[in-house]
Amino acid sequence: MAWRTKPEVERYVAFVRSAASSPREKSLKGFICAKLYFEIKEYELAKRYISTYLSVQERDPRAHRFLGQIYEAQDETEKAVGCYKRSLELNPIQKDLVLKIAELFCNKDTSDGRAKYWVEKAARLLPGNAAALRLKEKLQEYKVEDGWNELFYVSQAELHARPDDVYLNIRLVALYRSRNKLQDAVLHVQEAEKKIPLETSLEWCSCVVKTLEEYLESAQNLESNTRNWRAIKSGHLLAHSSFIKMKFASGDVRQCREALESFDRLLHSVKQYVREAEELSHTVLEMKGQLYMHAGTFLLKLAQNSEVQWSDACQLAALCYLKSFNVPKPKSKLTKGDPAGLDKLEMLACDRKSQSGNMN
Repeated sequence: MAWRTKPEVERYVAFVRSAASSPREKSLKGFICAKLYFEIKEYELAKRYISTYLSVQERDPRAHRFLGQIYEAQDETEKAVGCYKRSLELNPIQKDLVLKIAELFCNKDTSDGRAKYWVEKAARLLPGNAAALRLKEKLQEYKVEDGWNELFYVSQAELHARPDDVYLNIRLVALYRSRNKLQDAVLHVQEAEKKIPLETSLEWCSCVVKTLEEYLESAQNLESNTRNWRAIKSGHLLAHSSFIKMKFASGDVRQCREALESFDRLLHSVKQYVREAEELSHTVLEMKGQLYMHAGTFLLKLAQNSEVQWSDACQLAALCYLKSFNVPKPKSKLTKGDPAGLDKLEMLACDRKSQSGNMN
């Protein structure tokens, strides 16, 4: 039953206590009463009743843990930690409680020696736990020069165990970028994409876009005529297209507009590097078709949000979808290990023609 008001809780607490046959039984009912008051955020009353319960059940680890939750809700970290420690003394197998104490110390002061002790204890008890790893990384950020290396090796070890973990891959790329190791970051992104598709998560897709963009900006003057630079530019365009698609699925109209405008500027900026019969020219052609399709979808989204009339939006969207459909597919190119015999561009083109054709 969900309690909504203090009077409702008070009536039920009075009923529960009146049914008790002795003062000891009334105290034992204190745990139930404390939880009810906690649910409606009456923390002082919750503390009063759990303390009554502890007066007769002092060695109950659940009660000490619950009292810690009350103090935590009141932002009294030291008192909360004290209660959690007492609960652990009574029941040492509560691994999640070790992690909770580590989190509280890290949120309070990562330079506190106690934070290091509890984080390391949590990492030992919970090997491979993502939350414990994040806390360990947080501590490493406050260390001196060798901190980066240690954090790098920790991330590498975790990735070896979980190579398709999105967070770990994003974290490693961020480490490379923090030291301006952009080429290493790009190489890792390219390798990770074999296990993690771009559309796995918006965070991962955004990481790929920003990493490739940062590398291209740093290398543009020196490498814009090399095959490697153009291949990375193609990958950047593909990633940006996926980013727009995901933004359209999760973002508001303003974010969608910004993403679409950014993609349009990107296509204009790459024209000077396009040469016929090269990978980049095929990619740009397909991205042109993708841009028309995204534009049609954006117009319909505007109409859904009542920013334009449906009749106007439908006419313009139909034109965009038609333009998208008429952009030819790139020539088929077999990809080693791909049983379908289609490369990524052709797969995108097939999907684009199917969607834009149906919308017309």
